[in-house]
Amino acid sequence: MAIQNEDEWNALTDVIPQAGDIMIKKVFRIHGLLDGAICTGQRAYKYTYDRGHHTSEHAAICIGPNFVAEAEGNGIVANSLATDDRKTTKYIVYRCQNRDVTTDATRLAEMVARGRNNLQYDKRNRHTGGGYALSAGVGAMIRPISPQVQLMMHAAAPAYLKNIIDYAEGRTNDRMWAYCSMFACAVYEAACITQDGGFDRFNYRQGPNYRQYALKLNPYHVTPIIYEDRLERHTAYDLRGKFIFDRPDDNNNVGKKAIDVLEGLKQAVEDYHKTHRGGGVGGGQALKIRFGLRRVSPESQKALEELSKAIKDCDAHRNAKQRFYQKVDFLSALVVHLIQYQDHANIERLMITNRGRDLLKLVRTK
Repeated sequence: MAIQNEDEWNALTDVIPQAGDIMIKKVFRIHGLLDGAICTGQRAYKYTYDRGHHTSEHAAICIGPNFVAEAEGNGIVANSLATDDRKTTKYIVYRCQNRDVTTDATRLAEMVARGRNNLQYDKRNRHTGGGYALSAGVGAMIRPISPQVQLMMHAAAPAYLKNIIDYAEGRTNDRMWAYCSMFACAVYEAACITQDGGFDRFNYRQGPNYRQYALKLNPYHVTPIIYEDRLERHTAYDLRGKFIFDRPDDNNNVGKKAIDVLEGLKQAVEDYHKTHRGGGVGGGQALKIRFGLRRVSPESQKALEELSKAIKDCDAHRNAKQRFYQKVDFLSALVVHLIQYQDHANIERLMITNRGRDLLKLVRTK
């Protein structure tokens, strides 16, 4: 049975999402226009698809600590779960039983969302597309054809699955647009195909992984309400529990502050990278790139590389408290140095330890 209300959600076990977990956002109280529109649309959709529940509003794939790959307003992107705008966001978490399929799904999701992790902007190999197709999501709910017919996977896999695989493996630089559940569903369908040998010309091999772990759905027609229902009914996917980000704390409140600073800086770096990766509603950034209206300086590329390296270093030391604090301090000081920020009073508040404040003094003198 789909999770239908907040009491059912509260009864679930708390879980820390792992890379590859499927996360479905549940909206029990309407807080915004978009939430209201999607939930209202899915209530109407229940007349033609009588399973699942309209509180399933969004879907994403976890790709690392507190980070997900998802299709949303900025396009197909990577976002932090720890930002202030998500502090009340409730998720249910599903996990595939096959670790090989999960690993490949994580790889595909991250490659598409993060532009193959390519920090270098190269006009010859620019990454375009990857926008958010809200109209396609709405269309999936209002098409007059029976959902059971729409959802059947045809003998030839939809072009979107092939695009995910080709983009991740570098055979194309153009990402197709998507909406949330379309992207999340397609990542796992594509992972099952790659585990079974990939595409053979225009068809794909329906090997053991595809037969056992794929939902066998056409991603173009998968809404969040359908996605939760099909995951719930598939024997290879387990509902592991619920998740809402709860910042860790300690006696001095240092742990909470360190997480806040790290997640804020991580999201800032992601947001900057999005501007030369393509995407957005209507593909605005992609169009700028395609027509040469977007330029990225060598200095920006170098800064992005240094910040990304420092962020990975922070994530690698999350379980070593003091070392983690030091790494976050270094990241904060690096940001000060790179952007030559002069408001030292505000920057002081970013620093986690006294050693970090000493590090900041060294940065100021450069």
